[in-house]
Amino acid sequence: MRVLRIAAMLILFMSVGAAGAWIVFSKQKINQADSYVEIIAPKGSKSQITLPDGSKAWINAGSKLSYMGDFNKADRVVNLEGEGYFTVTSNKAKPFIVQTAHLKVKAFGTVFNVKAYPDEKTVETTLVEGVVEIEAGSKTRSGGAYSYTLRPKQNIIYHIESGLAEQKSDDMVANEQVPVRKTELIEKEVQVINNIKPELYTSWKDENWVIEGMPLDQLAVLMGRRFNSMIEIRDDALKLYKFTGTIQNETLEQMMVILSLTTPLEYSIGKGNVSWMLNKDLERNYTRILKR
Repeated sequence: MRVLRIAAMLILFMSVGAAGAWIVFSKQKINQADSYVEIIAPKGSKSQITLPDGSKAWINAGSKLSYMGDFNKADRVVNLEGEGYFTVTSNKAKPFIVQTAHLKVKAFGTVFNVKAYPDEKTVETTLVEGVVEIEAGSKTRSGGAYSYTLRPKQNIIYHIESGLAEQKSDDMVANEQVPVRKTELIEKEVQVINNIKPELYTSWKDENWVIEGMPLDQLAVLMGRRFNSMIEIRDDALKLYKFTGTIQNETLEQMMVILSLTTPLEYSIGKGNVSWMLNKDLERNYTRILKR
């Protein structure tokens, strides 16, 4: 009887232990399915990841990419705040979807770039290879929901606040001739630019950052994220100037020297901030050269 009582107690302990282990295992399994994976690239840094389906993503400075823990089981959806470059593995049964605050980009297997910073007034998608579909999550101000199929070497811009899309211009602006690219307006808020150079939109992730005809005020925003520094333009006249060049892992200080040699810009660098001022002597020299 004593042996039987001991055996019964052991069986009871083993049963309770097994039940407890099953409960713990079940909770872990549920938590894994409901978990939320988040990748953050702070200002001054970039990140590269491989997603569970084998797709690759590059995350630009000041950006956040997130997805559910069961990614690639029922669907392939990622949420993006900021900028990301994606090379997507092909799966016709499960489209790869990049969801932003204002629209989503659907791809089955392709290479593309999405720029959707919360503090900017536009959302841009650039297609390098393949085909992607752009879909609005809500109706446009023009009166209806829209979708658009993007082709390689096309850039689509969704203007969040402005009533009319800002047109690209081929006018002479200070020190730069803007290349002519055919622009198509498919909605008042939606603008498509054809025959682009993809590297101008995607090389931020590479060792060589290629810039062509970029206004200095736009460049200041990108440099602020890239170098984690607040850049203040103190003279509006500098916004008329543009920069073209290839940046090869230069530091902030080296970048400022380059800009001061190619534009009438002088600068001062503080702790976490940079001020850009107009050098009026250099401005007069630039004006004389342009008049020639």
